[in-house]
Amino acid sequence: MTGSDTARRAVRSFLKKYRPAQIDVRTLQAALEQQGYTVVRFSHLANDPNTAALIRALQVEPYVASTRGFTYASADFRLVFLHADLSAEEAAMVLAHEQGHILCGHTTGQAILGRDVQQEHEANEFAHMLLHPPLPVRARLFVRRRKKLCILLCAVLAALAVAGGVLAVVARNSTYYGEYYLTETGAKYHTAQCGYVRDKTNIHRMTQEDYTSGKYSPCEKCIGDGNAP
Repeated sequence: MTGSDTARRAVRSFLKKYRPAQIDVRTLQAALEQQGYTVVRFSHLANDPNTAALIRALQVEPYVASTRGFTYASADFRLVFLHADLSAEEAAMVLAHEQGHILCGHTTGQAILGRDVQQEHEANEFAHMLLHPPLPVRARLFVRRRKKLCILLCAVLAALAVAGGVLAVVARNSTYYGEYYLTETGAKYHTAQCGYVRDKTNIHRMTQEDYTSGKYSPCEKCIGDGNAP
C-alpha cells in the first residue's frame, strides 16, 4: 500500500467517524481531543510558565524553536503542539497534518511523530485530501453545514413541483369545452356516457378550439338540441 493509499483510507475513516460539517481548527481540535490528545499553544519567543515547564520537561525545545507544530505521543503524554501566532488557515493545516500522523499509525515509534520521509509524506497527503476533498465529499460537507437550508430548499422545490402540477392541470382543463368527447372521424360531440363514445379508444376530449371551429354539433342522442350548450 502506498503512502497515498494509507492517507486516503485514513481520511475516509476520519470523515466516517466524526462526520464534520466543515474542516477547520475547531473540528480538528475536537477530533484530537476525542482521541485523547491535548492541543498546546506555544510561541517561539515566550511561553506562559506552565507551557515553558512542559517544554523543558519533555526536552522539545528544538521543535518549539523551529516548527509550527508537532505531535508528542508517549505512554504518559498525548500532546499536539501548535504555534499560537498562526492564522486560522495555517493552524488548520498544521492540525490536519498532525492528525494525519496519528491516523496513519505513526505513533508506534518515537515520541516525536513524523521523523522520517515516508511518515511526512503520508501526513502531508492526509492533510491535503482532508482540506481539499473531492466534489462529492464537499457536497456532503455543505449539506451537513447547511442542513436547515437544504431541508427548506427541498421543501420549497417540492411545493413548487406540486404547484406546477396543479397549474398544469388547471391550464389543461381551461382548454377544454365542457365534458364532451369527439371521435376521430365523427362530426358530433358526446357526453362520456353516450353509446357512441363509451368504451371507445379513438376519442378525445373536446377543446375550446374544437368547439369554436364550428365543425361539430351536439349529439341528438345524448345531448339533444334542447340540452345543447
